[in-house]
Amino acid sequence: MIKVAVLGAGINGLSCAVKIKEKYPLIDVVVIANDFSPNTTGDGSGGLWNPYLCGSTPQQLLCKWGVETYEYLHNLWLNDGCDISLLPMYELHRKEKDLPVHDWANREDANIIFMKIL
Repeated sequence: MIKVAVLGAGINGLSCAVKIKEKYPLIDVVVIANDFSPNTTGDGSGGLWNPYLCGSTPQQLLCKWGVETYEYLHNLWLNDGCDISLLPMYELHRKEKDLPVHDWANREDANIIFMKIL
């Protein structure tokens, strides 16, 4: 039997473990972590999800993966009762910055909207 180890029991580790098991049900998935719920920081803290550029990863793949991750987390919020809260995020700066708007940031079909407020 094939075995896969996932390091970490936070939102990323557990989400990866679940997705691996869903796609490959015959694989034995083991989560390795120092602590598990309710003794993790994820049980009481907020987290920000935001795709970003990773080296020379093509923008098309970042957009695809970013939207898939967003839709997965959004679905957990809507349907699975996982105590996930979806809140708007505001990034504030003291001085105006010329921030890039990436392709993934304006996807109305995935309910992802980036807006610059002056």
